[in-house]
Amino acid sequence: MKKAITKFFCLVLCLMLTVSVTLASATEKSEIMPRLTGIDSQAVSLTISEYGRASCWCLILVSTGYTVDVIMDLEQDGTVIKTWTASGSSGGRVELSKPYYVAEGHDYQVVVTTRIKTLEGSYLFSYTLESHIKGY
Repeated sequence: MKKAITKFFCLVLCLMLTVSVTLASATEKSEIMPRLTGIDSQAVSLTISEYGRASCWCLILVSTGYTVDVIMDLEQDGTVIKTWTASGSSGGRVELSKPYYVAEGHDYQVVVTTRIKTLEGSYLFSYTLESHIKGY
């Protein structure tokens, strides 16, 4: 009888450990967010109206202590057809919202490249963010 009770408690203990490890792993995965040096947040969007008006948009929130140059490209079938640029400084935001009429029968995508620089203007590195591909 003692052996049966001991086995039962060992089984319960093993199950409790398994459940707690699984829950800890799930919690850790949902809380991990990539940290982007020089950028607090970034977003990109592309919509195309039924009349072929592409609305290209991006938003970059600049971290304190950095400056950025933002290049927003509209691509048609992987080739750049239009480019817009803007700059932003420490603690500010860069938002580009541009329309462009596109031709039917192609795939379109907005690609945003953000060049991170020091306050003195020295280039550090770049990030690239892409919208979903939209067919028109």
